[in-house]
Amino acid sequence: MKAKIVTIILLTGLVAANGAWAQVPKLWHIGVSGGTSLPMNDAKDVLKNGYNLQGFVSFALPGLPMHLRAALNYESFDFKQALGAAGTGSLLGGVANATYRFPLLGMITPYVTAGLGAYNTKSEVTSGPVTGSVSNVNFGINGGAGVELHLGSINAFAEGKLENIYTDKGWSTSAQNLNTQVIPITFGVMF
Repeated sequence: MKAKIVTIILLTGLVAANGAWAQVPKLWHIGVSGGTSLPMNDAKDVLKNGYNLQGFVSFALPGLPMHLRAALNYESFDFKQALGAAGTGSLLGGVANATYRFPLLGMITPYVTAGLGAYNTKSEVTSGPVTGSVSNVNFGINGGAGVELHLGSINAFAEGKLENIYTDKGWSTSAQNLNTQVIPITFGVMF
């Protein structure tokens, strides 16, 4: 009889603890996303539209509508053909962002985000049988907005940002002091 009472008490405690645990907001999230990347200003003279991939870890600041995000981004573009040369350009970025989340509107949470990071800009050009490659690491900033859709323990999101990477010449070989500007539009999930 005692064993049954102890078992019932333990099971009741576990169920209550599990219910209380479900009410505690999750502080850490991991996520993945992908989408299209649109070159802007001087970059669009050299690059076609490309794609992007991202993996990140996000931390919610307790009691605040802020999240901190550390992300690894990859973007790839084809060059517009000029003078018989073909090539590709890519960005590999390590970025830290702060995200402000507006008060919850049911299942939807809009947010704004801004951050900074380091970007490795790489270009490979093929002209006939000759292939050349150039790679540089540059400082950059970004800012944008998005919206999350809460689906239980998984959140889906859509986000658009403007990335401004401070390059000497961008992907151009003739212009001076260009900034590489790209708008990645991404769709993803967080766990």
